[in-house]
Amino acid sequence: MTPPNQSMKSRRNVNHPAPCILAISLLWSASAIATENFAGFRHIDASGEPPGTAQAAPDWGPVQTDKASIANLSPVLLPFFNNGPVFGLPGTVVGDFWQNTQVTGDWGGFRTSLAEHGIFFDLYSTSAYQDVASGGLKTGSSFVENIQLSINIDTGRAGLWPGGVFHFTVDSRFGASAKNTFTAGSSTPQNTGLAFPGPFFDRDIYPTEYFLVQALTPKFSLLLGKLAILDIADQTLFGDSAKYYFANLNFNKNPIALTFYNTDTIAAAGVWTPTKWLTIAGGVFDPNTQANNFAAHAFDTVNLYTGWIFSYTVGGLPGQFEPQYNWTNKPKIDLESPFGSLSLAQIPSAVGLLLGNPANEKFTINHKRTTWGTIENISQYLYVRDDPATIAAKLRSGQPLNGVGIFARF
Repeated sequence: MTPPNQSMKSRRNVNHPAPCILAISLLWSASAIATENFAGFRHIDASGEPPGTAQAAPDWGPVQTDKASIANLSPVLLPFFNNGPVFGLPGTVVGDFWQNTQVTGDWGGFRTSLAEHGIFFDLYSTSAYQDVASGGLKTGSSFVENIQLSINIDTGRAGLWPGGVFHFTVDSRFGASAKNTFTAGSSTPQNTGLAFPGPFFDRDIYPTEYFLVQALTPKFSLLLGKLAILDIADQTLFGDSAKYYFANLNFNKNPIALTFYNTDTIAAAGVWTPTKWLTIAGGVFDPNTQANNFAAHAFDTVNLYTGWIFSYTVGGLPGQFEPQYNWTNKPKIDLESPFGSLSLAQIPSAVGLLLGNPANEKFTINHKRTTWGTIENISQYLYVRDDPATIAAKLRSGQPLNGVGIFARF
């Protein structure tokens, strides 16, 4: 695993999705992240938790503010939004080039000053090399570079108003074209980076996320704006960042996700934490949003999504279980009877259309007017090397726990 902002090169093998993805993750890297996903909102309600004390910025803990700060109360939310570590939060290391958790460091102290005043600036670069040696759709190698710039503005630290965070992200992808990278033959991208900023935006730079998170009460928050659904929904407790863990999209998301959503979506969602062990997220999401448009055909059809996150410990080891439900009224091909009458000559093209390949001829396609689906994931630490007294604080701040965990998607 590589430090944030440092390119990562890896060889991708041909992979195919399975109904259930089961993986064991070895979490020994201090430069990676562990997010509680939407469950991170539970820390905004500080009742029942040890009070955080204001510290000097080099300790990367809470800073003194007159207004409630999300970065103070629940710092894990910022790396959750970024899908990567954030400079200026607990876990940050500033030293020489080999010690820095961020390659460019502290910019002579200016970056620390920005974080103290609620501005978090992070740049991520991930390089991927793949080679389909045999089989697939096409043999051969290709190289792809993803660059992500994310800015978070904590309105409490910035002195604006309490309990808010503005998030803004620009994504780009360069290198081999889509036709030379989607060659493994899998139904979902073998490299998560191929989904950003969109599957076919292979030489483009787009603003992909701009949203506001606002805590209305300690137990209820709103999320409004454009976001990357692949970075937000269906997250496990660890192992979700393609920058630091598994590159294959099938390990990061259930393959059903891309049948309901594009990479980006405009959303109006709420997050309710009635107890410390239960977080309920839900809202309305647009299925038509793309990185290259603002609101084209927005909400002429909708996705209704909810996820219930149960956080627990077994023998002091943290775990999560998250059942999720999605309903849409965007018409989709009826897979039980997708076409009208076909001639023998039309069958190969019809099968190709179901696999996502454009057809050269017209077919009578049968659609279902509504579609729904459920997915579940579970993640559990089996062993943690860290001091048990530090586990809760590390989870709250998005720092990885050193140890071994297992997760599954259904």
